[in-house]
Amino acid sequence: MKTATVMSSRSWEAPVDFEQLSALAARVRGHIVDMCAGPEGGHLGGSMSIVEILVALYFHIMRIDPRLPENPDRDVLILSKGHSAIALYAVLAERGFFPVNELSTYGRPGSRLMGHPCRDIPGVEMPTGSLGHGLALGAGFALAAHLRASRRRTFVIVGDGELQEGSIWEAALGAANLGLHELTAIVDLNGLQQAGETEAVCSLKPLAEKWTSFGWSVEVVDGHDLAALLPVLAAPHSDPPRPRVVIANTIKGRDIPLVAGQVESHYVTLSPREHARMRDALHARVETGAAPETPGSRTRRAPRINGAVTVSTREAYRDALVGHMKANERLVCLDTDTGLFRNVDFGKAAGRFRNIGIAEHNVMGVAAGLAASGWIPFVNTMAAFAATRALEAVKIDIAYNALPVRIAATHGGLSAGHFGPTHHALEDLAVMRALPNMTVVVPADAAQTRALVEQTLTLPGPVYLRLGRKATCQLSDAVAPPVLGRLQWLREGEDVVIVATGLYPVLAALRAAEIVATRGVSVAVLNAHTLKPFDSDTLHAASVPATLVMTVEEHWPTGGLGAAVAESLSETLPRRILRATMPDTFIGVVGNHEYLLQSCGIHGDALAKRITDALEAGSAAPLRCSPNGKPGSHT
Repeated sequence: MKTATVMSSRSWEAPVDFEQLSALAARVRGHIVDMCAGPEGGHLGGSMSIVEILVALYFHIMRIDPRLPENPDRDVLILSKGHSAIALYAVLAERGFFPVNELSTYGRPGSRLMGHPCRDIPGVEMPTGSLGHGLALGAGFALAAHLRASRRRTFVIVGDGELQEGSIWEAALGAANLGLHELTAIVDLNGLQQAGETEAVCSLKPLAEKWTSFGWSVEVVDGHDLAALLPVLAAPHSDPPRPRVVIANTIKGRDIPLVAGQVESHYVTLSPREHARMRDALHARVETGAAPETPGSRTRRAPRINGAVTVSTREAYRDALVGHMKANERLVCLDTDTGLFRNVDFGKAAGRFRNIGIAEHNVMGVAAGLAASGWIPFVNTMAAFAATRALEAVKIDIAYNALPVRIAATHGGLSAGHFGPTHHALEDLAVMRALPNMTVVVPADAAQTRALVEQTLTLPGPVYLRLGRKATCQLSDAVAPPVLGRLQWLREGEDVVIVATGLYPVLAALRAAEIVATRGVSVAVLNAHTLKPFDSDTLHAASVPATLVMTVEEHWPTGGLGAAVAESLSETLPRRILRATMPDTFIGVVGNHEYLLQSCGIHGDALAKRITDALEAGSAAPLRCSPNGKPGSHT
């Protein structure tokens, strides 16, 4: 095997003295606050809690050189709690992996600095964000070093709430069995997760003893005390050889009295006034050296959390479900720490709400057991996790048994926006459509969500309900109410039929129909709020007089709405079909939901052009991506 040039010993020297580390940590916190004042906000609290850990590693412990980021003997850090990406970005920039001024592009359209780390960013070893992956990745890096007899050390930072994922403990058991003494896990024990206190959601105690029983050596340290952190992180390998875990006691939102120790600091979008106040608080902390306020002693209000003036489909689902639970004693709500039900008044139904924690596979098994016992459970999670991490449990435990479990999957499609590919769900409809017994529903707006949730209550089998993240505009009140399993007519027409699913694709389809109509083309628009079972009868009736059918969806090309329409028409009524989908690639640029869809050609002008071009050419033009595989030109 060819070996890369090994750096000189001088390349590994710590770039700053110990006395400079505290000032550096303060600068990093300033960058974090600045990024949370950007257009999309950021995960403030959990980023603040790991600042000293990152500063100690990158500026005093890890053997790295930004000039040689691929050196095989470099030390490696995996940020398994990828939602704290802005802390990592700030440290990487200060360490010289990319310019500090690039931090100002975080969350802005076209930036590479998205809400979770990706490998396009210098210094990022692996993309993370879907919790529970990092420790296994770290074990792989450590095993690689072991096989090469390299001096490389691997560090993995995991969140305390993340320890609720079963994959963490599989990796912990496996790493100990492999004797990976090159591996160090660091637990950010800040005691809070999105829905509340970690101990209240799913207790981790006794944590040190758990790790010891899995074969790890354990150290407990104050995660904000650099003088204590450095010797612990620099300690030599244990004897006998085994992996090591450092349990770091930290404070979420550290050094900002306005948010320190508060659940609400998890994700914030700072107004200019809030941004200034936090900057002032950081400055005062540096000037006076005063410790941050003790959690619970604050009197000032917390910054506003990302919200919306109108109602999103996930909020409409939440409100509808709570109402139905109060009226129907068979309904149970199982959450996966989504935060969607925080501070919700369930009234007499409160005992039938359970936060299972950050454990998507586990919650599906729990739901199946409840359903097999006569209950009707609703499971709340993100679409990206429901269709991937939890898939085997959904397939075997739920669909195979045709159990009445309702899977409410938020952040569907690209609605996670700048969070990036780890949180985009562009395969979920294909996955769920493929499962026998599964009903697949995609409401277009809040009103449809409320109506369709009610209609699913009496279904005997499982239901997958794809929901969005943020509030959106609503379809006209003049539109007839949706009927589960039937395509919804939104516009009459005879020359072209557009079938769309999800609000933004539906709005784009309606706009395209208006544009094309000005050119003398009559266009019908159908809303496919139910993808399975699919309404072939209405589709066929609409397509009989048409010469062209278009499908519009927020999904990869394989297995979604376009596939459902093609499968339906190909057998009895062949028609030319144009499919407007997401490009067959991971979306590698930053932007909000609307920006990403526009970039992928899901807007009225682009759809109208494709229809017009196809009609003029007499054939359907294929969807094309820009050469770099990212959203770009579509013809």
